[in-house]
Amino acid sequence: MEKTISEAKMALTIKGKTYKLVSYADSRPRVKQFARAYRKAGYRTIIRKATPSGFALYAEWLFVNQNNEIR
Repeated sequence: MEKTISEAKMALTIKGKTYKLVSYADSRPRVKQFARAYRKAGYRTIIRKATPSGFALYAEWLFVNQNNEIR
């Protein structure tokens, strides 16, 4: 499984927003379960097919500057 995870992209940039790899699973229902938890916490998520046998979950990466302002 280590080789499979290393083949997935660690981050995506879509329309100027950066999404970071936060989870990897071998079934879509399991990844959807993780995605629901991240969405409840307030993150936007994207599910992508990473390899023929696995799915990757990306969550929006929020940058916090020194003034605690989220960008």
